[in-house]
Amino acid sequence: PQACMTAKPLNLPWNQSSQYWLCVLAPSSLPAQAQDKLKALGLWDVQEGGLTGFVVSAEQDWGPRWAQIYGVLREFAVEDRVFAAVIPGDGAPLDPALIDQYRKPAADVQAIADSLWLGDALMNDRLLCYLQPVMNGRGGVFGYESFARARAEDGGVIGGWEIVRACRALSIHHAVDRQLQIQAIKTFAGAGLSGVLFINFLPGFIQRPEVYLEGLTEAVRAHGVVPKQVALDVTNSE
Repeated sequence: PQACMTAKPLNLPWNQSSQYWLCVLAPSSLPAQAQDKLKALGLWDVQEGGLTGFVVSAEQDWGPRWAQIYGVLREFAVEDRVFAAVIPGDGAPLDPALIDQYRKPAADVQAIADSLWLGDALMNDRLLCYLQPVMNGRGGVFGYESFARARAEDGGVIGGWEIVRACRALSIHHAVDRQLQIQAIKTFAGAGLSGVLFINFLPGFIQRPEVYLEGLTEAVRAHGVVPKQVALDVTNSE
């Protein structure tokens, strides 16, 4: 299959700052042993300004620090009852309104932490766009299907479903979807291929179809592809 790297893309909200604050909003029923273990990890107890919980600073790569915290929550089976927040900035966030702005169920924060690899792949141009031949009934090539893969740090290949899941956790699915579509058109044209180009897309995230299609139209024109050669292919999950 034909493959290409994407251009350096998106600004991601979860690795923009050089410092983050991890906040655990503890319910009154949080076991004392769990509280002690959180404190042993360096979290300090906050009981002021209407805020009850634990706070600790973390570096830009806050995932490992959060993994320790989430491990404690799971050990005491309270991860479904605890909210958390990941807040960028230098100063400790003691304003309840600010924390409430970032507050999520602890499980959602874990999903984000598990998906940070995608941000790294994007920033280091390791998101790949592949074109696979689509055959007709006579054994000829009818066109090409585009699909996404990511190159892991160890050289392995990460599948499309993992990319979709990470996109949703990071709330960047629409932007990545658009980027890969434009990249597919660029790859198709650059390789001098003919036939129909099938591009997967996620219709559930299209809020303004005219703007969405305008961007694809511009990409088609910029790379000299005939518009009727492009077919938008709804994914099975949609």
